[in-house]
Amino acid sequence: MYILQFLTSLYGGYFAAGIGILMLATLGIAGITDIHTANGIKNVLSLFINITSGLVLLFSGKVEWPFAIILMIGFALGGYLGAKISQKFDSKKVKSFVILWGIILAIVFWIRGV
Repeated sequence: MYILQFLTSLYGGYFAAGIGILMLATLGIAGITDIHTANGIKNVLSLFINITSGLVLLFSGKVEWPFAIILMIGFALGGYLGAKISQKFDSKKVKSFVILWGIILAIVFWIRGV
């Protein structure tokens, strides 16, 4: 589980697309079956991944600050609101939505050749 999470963290720090789905899958493999618990752990792990990769980019001198600030606000709001909203739904429905969304994104990225 640690190796999978480490690899997911490397991928997420570099590319980030789909990291939430990957981390939820890794946490599921680890035996964390409650989607709300897994989502909370995912958010904390994402925070550390983003801080680490952000510091690397910060010291590289390649940050486009106007875009970076907009992204930071969006990620913070999305993480907070997403967690709050998901708690209002049954955990099985949230898990089904996450799986369906992951499949849809995989198909779209595959069709686009991303």
